[in-house]
Amino acid sequence: MGNGFDLHEMENTEVGSVTIDGAEIQTFTYTLTGVHIQSITAGTTGFMGGDSGHGGRTYLKIKDHGSTDLKIKNPKSGLFEETSSIEISLGGDAELNSTIALLEYAVKVLKSQTKLEVGL
Repeated sequence: MGNGFDLHEMENTEVGSVTIDGAEIQTFTYTLTGVHIQSITAGTTGFMGGDSGHGGRTYLKIKDHGSTDLKIKNPKSGLFEETSSIEISLGGDAELNSTIALLEYAVKVLKSQTKLEVGL
C-alpha cells in the first residue's frame, strides 16, 4: 500500500477478520500491555467505488483486556457507562476517507494536549 510498514510483521499484532453485511474484512489487532491491557482492531475492504451499496466497509474496535477505564455514552440516559469494548462499522468510500482524516486529526489533538510522542 506504500505506507512504509508491513502490518503482518508488526509486533503484538494479530491478523483476523470480521464479516459485516456480507463483506469480509481483514483486520489487524494491536495490543498494548502496561498498567492496563488494551487493544485496537482495524480493517477495511478498501475503496469499492462509491457508497455502502458498493460493498465498502470499515471496522474499528477498542477493547479492554484488563484494568482499562473504558466507557461509552448511553444515548438514552446521556450518562457514560462502563463497557468492555466499542465497535464501529462504516460503509462507503467517503466514510473510509473521512474516518482516516478524522482519526489522524484526533491523534494530533491528543499528542498536542499531552505533548506525548508514542513510537507506534
